[in-house]
Amino acid sequence: MKSLVVGVVGHVDHGKTSLVKALTGIDTDRLPEEKKREMSIEPGFAFLKLPSGINLEFIDVPGHERLIHNMLKGIWSIDIAILVVAADDGVMPQTVEHLNILKLLGVKNGLVVITKIDIVKQELLYLVTDEVKKLVNKTFLEDPPIIYFSFLTKEGRSQLIEELDKIANQTAQKKREKPFRLSIDRFFTYSGLGTIVTGTIASGEIRKGEEIQIYPKSQVARVRSLQVHREEVDKAIAGQRVGINLSGVKIEEIKRGMTLGKPNDFIPHFFFNARLFYLPNNEKPLFNREKVKIYHGATEALGRVILIERERILPGESAFAQIRLEEKIVSLPFDRFIIRSLSPPATIGGGIILEIQPKKYRQRERGTSQRLEKLERSNEEGIIEELTKKSLLRPFTLKEISQKAGFSPKRTLEIIEKLTSAGNLLTLSDKTVVHKIAFENLKELILNKMTALCQKNSLHSIFTKEELRTQISPYLSPKLFDYALNALAKERKIIINGISARLVNMKVELTSTQKLIQEKLIQKFQSLGRKPLWSSEIEKILPDLPLKEVKKVLHYLLEIGMITCLNDGSFLFTESLNKMKKEIEEYLNLYGKIDILEAKNVLKLGRRATIAILEHLDNLKITTRDGNYRILIKDKRSD
Repeated sequence: MKSLVVGVVGHVDHGKTSLVKALTGIDTDRLPEEKKREMSIEPGFAFLKLPSGINLEFIDVPGHERLIHNMLKGIWSIDIAILVVAADDGVMPQTVEHLNILKLLGVKNGLVVITKIDIVKQELLYLVTDEVKKLVNKTFLEDPPIIYFSFLTKEGRSQLIEELDKIANQTAQKKREKPFRLSIDRFFTYSGLGTIVTGTIASGEIRKGEEIQIYPKSQVARVRSLQVHREEVDKAIAGQRVGINLSGVKIEEIKRGMTLGKPNDFIPHFFFNARLFYLPNNEKPLFNREKVKIYHGATEALGRVILIERERILPGESAFAQIRLEEKIVSLPFDRFIIRSLSPPATIGGGIILEIQPKKYRQRERGTSQRLEKLERSNEEGIIEELTKKSLLRPFTLKEISQKAGFSPKRTLEIIEKLTSAGNLLTLSDKTVVHKIAFENLKELILNKMTALCQKNSLHSIFTKEELRTQISPYLSPKLFDYALNALAKERKIIINGISARLVNMKVELTSTQKLIQEKLIQKFQSLGRKPLWSSEIEKILPDLPLKEVKKVLHYLLEIGMITCLNDGSFLFTESLNKMKKEIEEYLNLYGKIDILEAKNVLKLGRRATIAILEHLDNLKITTRDGNYRILIKDKRSD
């Protein structure tokens, strides 16, 4: 059955608690201090089943200006608002502040109840009614009828229930297909039961016996039992207030504002990007980097407002901003939040979260506002597109997208499959995904980097894959990089040869000095025959030529495969190396194994050079060590 949350708000002593009691029979003032002072201090809770069968969960929030912080911790999850105005007081400061909060939280449904109508004259009631109509003009409370209510006679009760039923039938149920999420607003312990937490389920559902994570901590507990409307249940759903008995967690480990969710469904974060609305009744601008209090769910945290591409917001304006918190929270795109000034404490604005866990915004960055504008207008598909467009360096897993977008894994997979079919997303072999635009940008980045490196060193045209990847970024995913290289090879823009890659049609032109160095190096290698040239000898054989150019040419000869570098850093003419490789293979095919002394005789080389060549053959997976001998790897496999 549909379950909705009704927030009862208004100025202190305007009769919110009495109204809830008249509707539900439940006194929401449960604390001794509340009884003594005849004033709500903490949010109170009650429930009512409407004639249509819809369940209403009432939250009666404190109305005193000093308790706005408690009001905010109870009001965030409401679907319907009842704004209460006392006929003997009329519109008061917290009436206005509470209405502002409702608008900032995006509440779309509700009505106004004028209470204490039996203690005022008709003329005053007319004046108060006119005052209320002016207050709610052009708000979501403009169209519903104003209900007049008496606590003594219960006048207006039937009409109020009838109107609530109409509104409830027109109000959408919170989404059950999203991940389970609950912001803890109360917690306590009972002897023999252990730790109990309560809150309103913002989305999803929870079952008895399931594992649950306490965010932003990584602690996991188990649901021992569930209680809805003071009755034990096996399952609780979005829109219901629920008491959860947790096993495996101590009461001192819980704080109000923590979030309950399934393990690893959410990413706790310090930053989020948002559309920020600054209330028109503020007396001064909001400046960049101003410190404020942030209210999200039942969480209250200090934070700083970093305006994006602006230095201030004037009253009545909105802007994009990054909120940097001093403690981690759990939020999702399109959650609402409220900000209050520190001194004097007052509600000054709020907003809509568009992006969680972004990097720190820097004023020199451009394009952030345009991207956030797209997110603001996005549907579910657009959210995932904008999320995946951001990353050139790594693909996203299904879990990561689900965590950042706030969708269930099932719904995330459905959207990914749809976007993949449309060609907007690419799915790699390990089921990770990358946006086509990000992938095309990565391919362009690879080509630009290869071109720039070739221009920097005209003889450097062939790159090992790992060298090229780290030149672009050490954080670039090797799997995504290989995928991009293969795509470029299919497009005939690069040529891949084993672990190396080069640009197509990249011509190497040697300077006259480089040609001279190449000629002398080749002559030297030819004169050495099968003997390696040690790196320490290179400077000695070309003393009159610049060492920097010698090294460039040497690297070029390595790239084109004319010479080979052995394990010990020595160089050998590749043609000579291939002949010696053949000689060793022939010996092994005849005798089955060879030691260093035998290899020296076969190769007619000294011990150091022989060892270097044998190790090179090991690296090529031609031979392998077997005690003091080398054998062919194919012989090893046959064993």
